[in-house]
Amino acid sequence: LSPHLIIGNTPLKKRNELVKAFQKGDIKILLINIDAGKENLTLDTADTMIFTDKFPPIGDIEQAEARFIATTEDKVKPQKMFQLMLKKTYDEKIYKMLEQRKELTDILNNFKEGV
Repeated sequence: LSPHLIIGNTPLKKRNELVKAFQKGDIKILLINIDAGKENLTLDTADTMIFTDKFPPIGDIEQAEARFIATTEDKVKPQKMFQLMLKKTYDEKIYKMLEQRKELTDILNNFKEGV
């Protein structure tokens, strides 16, 4: 199983070929960075996502995560999401700050529910 890669400078034609092959099951491992994965992708056949880094803004991360959410009921299935990081590192601090930011953003976005 060799991994395939989509990054910011992946040509659109190649990117579309990789996504199509992944959705069909021809590709089992597809590596994508947050910037390249935040828009115009449907990867809802994935059952596991592993994020190795997360960088602000939180909206970009949420967009990238949403690429894996099934948009039709026939594709809904259990999925796992992992965040890899070393303890007591810059990555762990960034992750915690992003989670706090997400919680605060959710509170602000849903303020009507609390009123």
